[in-house]
Amino acid sequence: MHQCPLPGEIQSNNRAEIYAILIAVRHVEAAGKIDFFTDNKPARNTYNKGKHRARLACHADLWSELFTILETRHIELNVYWMPSHTDKHKEKLEKAPPWMKDWHVAGNKVADELAGVAAELHAVPEDQAKAIIKVYKDLDLIQNRIIAVIKMFPQRKHNKTIHDNIKYKPTYKDQIIEKLKSSQHDCVIYGERLYCCGCNSNISIRAEHIGDFIESSCLLPDRTMTYAVGKQHTHHTHKITIYGGVYMCTTCGATASKKLEKLARPCEKPTSHGKHNRDAYLAGKPPAGFPKWPYTQIHLRQNVVVNIIQLQVDQLHRKTLRQIYVPPQPDRDEQQIEHDTEDQHGPPGRRIEEEPIEGSSSSDSD
Repeated sequence: MHQCPLPGEIQSNNRAEIYAILIAVRHVEAAGKIDFFTDNKPARNTYNKGKHRARLACHADLWSELFTILETRHIELNVYWMPSHTDKHKEKLEKAPPWMKDWHVAGNKVADELAGVAAELHAVPEDQAKAIIKVYKDLDLIQNRIIAVIKMFPQRKHNKTIHDNIKYKPTYKDQIIEKLKSSQHDCVIYGERLYCCGCNSNISIRAEHIGDFIESSCLLPDRTMTYAVGKQHTHHTHKITIYGGVYMCTTCGATASKKLEKLARPCEKPTSHGKHNRDAYLAGKPPAGFPKWPYTQIHLRQNVVVNIIQLQVDQLHRKTLRQIYVPPQPDRDEQQIEHDTEDQHGPPGRRIEEEPIEGSSSSDSD
């Protein structure tokens, strides 16, 4: 159980719900998929509006990190809302979506119990709490008096808020990421270059023909993958692996870190030195000639290539999960909201309802 104060000065229920989603995303491997169930509508609605709208929310720091992780690690996140405390308040079942099952209710109950335990462990001492509550009640009386006085004045013209006048302008990288959603390439952006984990191609994001590359077909290479080390490339006959930052052929046992020699030439029969490296690789020991192993200066290109196998495994795992687990379908009210939103503002799910102003009272946010 994760027990700690929320990051930042604001310690509210809505911020805790958003932080819970962020914690879940942080612990998911690349190319993973999450179905997150919450009883907090503001968190669900703000996420469905998209990253551009979430950057204008009062918890923009958490939303920014969340969408950055989703894009850079290719994680698919779906957030679903369900009413809370349906085990105690049966009347709430009328508002429940059709996909909600008994195990959803049981999981929500356990989450509420754990949240209560964590709240007690970090509760403010009673003597301090009484002083704060007294001040709060006094301020409440003053605010109610001010509101009563204001209501006595004639109605004035309403001015737009600052947020209504803000129009977020997507950056150049945001435009590239948006185009990649319809591309056949499985790309990752590192620095100023775009790398495809499928066909092993790469291109500068500032290139004039970047659009042609994104619209092109992703063709898997029909040869063994090669790696760039310095100004050379490993020969395609080698079966390269990365062992502690060292380039090693699992067939002949040749190694390299900064400069290629044997790995730049065709793969040959392993020598005694190569057999020793292969044995060290299988035993998890340092290869010969690398006393400061593991080697830490890994080439930037390698950081991308090393994830290709993991991405392929995760994609197969996701396909298997889809055959067993059927994600819930949105109810008719949500579909109607998304349909109306698409007609007025473009893509569905981007604008549903505004997140309440920080500090406003909310019970279980259902």
